[in-house]
Amino acid sequence: MGQVNNTRLFLRLKKRDTEIPPLVLKNLELTSLEIVGDNLQVIPQQIIHLQKLETLSISAKLITQIPKEVFNLPMLKTLKLKNCSLKTLPDTTPTCIDLKNLHLTNNDLTILPDWIVYLFELEYLDLAGNKLSTLPEGFEKIKNLRRLILDRNNFVKLPNSLEKLVTLNHLSVDNNPFSPEEKERIATVFSIWF
Repeated sequence: MGQVNNTRLFLRLKKRDTEIPPLVLKNLELTSLEIVGDNLQVIPQQIIHLQKLETLSISAKLITQIPKEVFNLPMLKTLKLKNCSLKTLPDTTPTCIDLKNLHLTNNDLTILPDWIVYLFELEYLDLAGNKLSTLPEGFEKIKNLRRLILDRNNFVKLPNSLEKLVTLNHLSVDNNPFSPEEKERIATVFSIWF
């Protein structure tokens, strides 16, 4: 199954496993849960029972959607949904207001929900390897954002709102289809060289 102690669990699912073992969702003391599963197909709504969860990491290429309950875990500080096949995120505004790290690397996202700008505590946002071409209106409201990774997306122009993120000290935008003029603007405004 994986490595476990009372509060932390690393779970590497076997090839035949398509769901999270129900016993995992009954461990109410978990603060950290990492799941890797090539054939994992669904994250059950019952994940909301893990109220003490501070870190949740899921890597499963067959996952196409995430239940809103994931974004309503009250203690969640780090959420990694990497190497999945997410096309969208839930529409409902999350209640995990203390979320500091959000990794959505290597998915199929084409748009982010508007509520992302209300994650005021967010410091690290990794959106690399998606199909994004824009960011939600009001993105500059994420005042604590320090690191933003937009590599390997479909941006032709970076939103002007990024210039208002005064705490941003790392911006990565490699492998986007920027025009030479936009690359020059980015180099001037953000001191990024291509």
